[in-house]
Amino acid sequence: MGLVRRAVLLLCWFGALALAGPARAVITHSRVTVPTASPTYVTFSLDAPNTIAVAGTTDSTAPGADTVDLRCFYGDGGQSALIQAGVALAADGSFSAPAVGLVNFVGAPECRLRAVPAGVTANRPAFAGPLMVVNLVVTVKVGGGANAGAVYDFRVAGQQLTAGDRYGSIGDCGLARSQLFDNAYGFATLVFACSAWLAPRNLDGAGDTRSEIQIDGWDAYVSTAAGIVFDRSGACPPTCDGSEDNAGFPPLSFGVSQDTKNGNLTIHESERIVRCPLVVPAPPGPAYPPTHANCPTFMPTGVKVQRTITQTGGGHVVWITDAFSSTDAHRHDIDVLYQNGQVLSGAPFTPGDIGYRFPGRASYKAYARGDAIALPNRPGTIYVKNLNADDGDPYTGQGAITYAVAPSQVLFIGSSMSSNDFTMHYTGSVPASGTLSATFVYSSDFTTAAVRADARAAEDKLAPCTVPKLAGKTLAAATTALTHAHCALGKVAKKHSGVVAGGRVISSNPKAGTTGPNGAKVDLTISRG
Repeated sequence: MGLVRRAVLLLCWFGALALAGPARAVITHSRVTVPTASPTYVTFSLDAPNTIAVAGTTDSTAPGADTVDLRCFYGDGGQSALIQAGVALAADGSFSAPAVGLVNFVGAPECRLRAVPAGVTANRPAFAGPLMVVNLVVTVKVGGGANAGAVYDFRVAGQQLTAGDRYGSIGDCGLARSQLFDNAYGFATLVFACSAWLAPRNLDGAGDTRSEIQIDGWDAYVSTAAGIVFDRSGACPPTCDGSEDNAGFPPLSFGVSQDTKNGNLTIHESERIVRCPLVVPAPPGPAYPPTHANCPTFMPTGVKVQRTITQTGGGHVVWITDAFSSTDAHRHDIDVLYQNGQVLSGAPFTPGDIGYRFPGRASYKAYARGDAIALPNRPGTIYVKNLNADDGDPYTGQGAITYAVAPSQVLFIGSSMSSNDFTMHYTGSVPASGTLSATFVYSSDFTTAAVRADARAAEDKLAPCTVPKLAGKTLAAATTALTHAHCALGKVAKKHSGVVAGGRVISSNPKAGTTGPNGAKVDLTISRG
């Protein structure tokens, strides 16, 4: 090639580079600076969709051309939810999105918010941002008919970093799902599914024979149960068949609050309990199941229920307390079947895998429909785990149900597509004034040690040992008093006494009035005379 021709080509090549200008720089680092807290706890309300502000910085050298996508990353595989695409950069490479819809986080309620170059989906620490924990609140209302707009249910997702729980009303699954998350904030497993709830039918070993709550012998219904009581197809909602249109339908009220520092959640729910009228004389109530013909309206039972749910322990512990009270200043008898469902796996459900250890039993065992369990008449805990999984298996959880008052019976009602269920049977009297209360604590984690620690803490809080006055009692009477006080007999020593009669308690250690954990041992000194 001649020197002149070579020179012309070189000039053209350099000229082309000059015309193209410098190569576009790639954004290699970014930081979300708003929200500032990590984790940031926020709540999305479907009733009034809300937004948050997001802002941050990048190392872009071409802010006029570069944009970033806001993505929230979760799960072992680095999945992400696109929060907002194509956010423009300011001249200094910073960005601001003042109204980012919280609805976009619903698919990834626990995730790491990052500003990544547009089109990039890689989960890289160089794109720094806060942990986002987004709760969900939805109000469910009657859609049409005579009671259109009446609130009869709700959906709440209470998310925390390593666990989260979903709730419906007392008549719609209660503790609907207790979830455990993996180390990357992705879903790992379910433990409980539909627990502490009162369905419109019992579905026990004998079939559909009654509602799960009865007042003064009448089948009775809380709000959601009243709305679906005629339905036997399982299609309600959204397709119901009329009971939600009855006169006297009981709406519910509820409220949700969250501690934005630690994510602990509280739900308050309140509703009247109703029954069908006596249309056909068949004491103590109309024929079961209720239909349009024998239940054209709802009548008050004279009882209401107020439920308080408190989610603590990073989402691993849920306290549920129901307070039943009279609305007509009369005493009412109550008969309740609390339904509880267990899953323990993110894999296809296998009922035979689930084992239970009841108070007084030494080991875990699987149970079948119709099995009935009698429990000691004292506070206790029912433990549940997968019989075929290793302790600590990251995809199979364990759980515990702690109660302040023992049910008269636990009855296994069989397995559905999603859970292994039993009912806890309680009877009592709602006083003319004051309340009759029931409290349950649901604990969930991956290891037996973690679940037992939470359950033991719940027992200590529900039924602490408060040492009674024992001086002067016989050993047998003192032992009984200790049991009633949630304490246990410790060491027994004997010594001579010129004051206390032989065989009677001289003193206790700890002394009377001392409070300790549930089952704490109390040593006694007995007189020899």
